[in-house]
Amino acid sequence: MYTGQSIAFYGTTPPSTSSQTFSVSIDGSAPSTVSYGDPDPPTYRQWFQSPELSAGRHNITVDMLDGAMFDFAAVAASPDTPLNGKRLIVNDDSPLIQYHGSWKRSTAGFHSNELTDGLPFRNGTHQSWNAGDGLSFTFTGIYPECVNYTSNLSNNRDFIGCLWDIFLGQSRFAFCDL
Repeated sequence: MYTGQSIAFYGTTPPSTSSQTFSVSIDGSAPSTVSYGDPDPPTYRQWFQSPELSAGRHNITVDMLDGAMFDFAAVAASPDTPLNGKRLIVNDDSPLIQYHGSWKRSTAGFHSNELTDGLPFRNGTHQSWNAGDGLSFTFTGIYPECVNYTSNLSNNRDFIGCLWDIFLGQSRFAFCDL
């Protein structure tokens, strides 16, 4: 059960030897067969996106999973979605984040020697190769928790996004130099 306008699931798709489809029912509808949409399984990625629904509470049932791994769900909030005390994700392409310096948008996936290769949240990152580049982000909440990873190049950092716990009525300013 969730309150919002849509929901997406992230995790690792099953290997090619497993079924590449699963079943989804939203708000008691007849189940539909859905494909992971992964051209080269297994991959860490968004493997489901619901259609846009009316604002409000919804129930989703997912069945017939065969080897998929679930990491998290992302809900698109609607005006009546209760956010106090919730964690939000502000993606790297949000207009709330102001970059300064020579940042570039990348849709490249990531490669791991120990985990499954995959795609970042919403399939992109902002990257900078210059010392002194930075970003600013104005938010309402308690604190930002910036999540990033560093590629194999020693001066290259890819900014993924910020997470924070919501506390209504508090405004702060966050600034990061990378």
